[in-house]
Amino acid sequence: MMRRRNLKQAILDCLVDFYQRRTDRLGKLDLNDLLKHKNPYLLRALGIDKPDELVESMLDSFLKEGDETSFGEALFERIALWAAQRRGGHKSNAPGIDLEIEDSNTIHLYSVKSSPNWGNSSQWKALEQDFKDIIGRRRKSGKGIDCVVGSATGARASRSSRGQKRGLERKISGQSFWREISNDPEFYLKIIDSMDEKVVLNAKKDFDIEYSQALSKYRAEFKRDFCGKNGRIDWEAVVRFNSGEK
Repeated sequence: MMRRRNLKQAILDCLVDFYQRRTDRLGKLDLNDLLKHKNPYLLRALGIDKPDELVESMLDSFLKEGDETSFGEALFERIALWAAQRRGGHKSNAPGIDLEIEDSNTIHLYSVKSSPNWGNSSQWKALEQDFKDIIGRRRKSGKGIDCVVGSATGARASRSSRGQKRGLERKISGQSFWREISNDPEFYLKIIDSMDEKVVLNAKKDFDIEYSQALSKYRAEFKRDFCGKNGRIDWEAVVRFNSGEK
């Protein structure tokens, strides 16, 4: 069995990367650009009248919009590769494919996703073309090719109607996915167990400092530009900035 402390260190490294990505997004944020892409009528309807709360809500929403993708890249893809190495797995160089596991009869190609709900029709079409391309290159091996869309979360264990119809990709998720690539039925639980309070706090400590500084900065900017002398939000000023003719 894998030594859990090694997994915990791998998880920590991935979380540090994830929070660095959040910090980088904070550094690129501009309050005015953020307001231009918000719905001021919805913000007003939500009943958030305090400027500090409104700015924090917008900032958190901005960060969460990119969290699913960056978390998948920073943690799930890397931990999947880490887990697959016990089966001889390795990182794939093929576009759209994250890892490969080869046994005596079959080459297993995995595209790792955060959840089973990944992707629109265009993204699926592009991924299927990636699978077709690598199948064409690997036919000379004489082995079967197993194309897998593996989701880190969810409970899908069998071939989906999409996979059955096209006869190309197999979809698997959650415990079934992690067991398949690691040969450990409990691996999906070991990931969350390794993400304990100490690990998370250690990974996010630098981000918390950056977040606090950014929040103070944007609160001050918002109060300067979009609040009256009484400190209340000037909603007309917000709407004029967002929707007024330029």
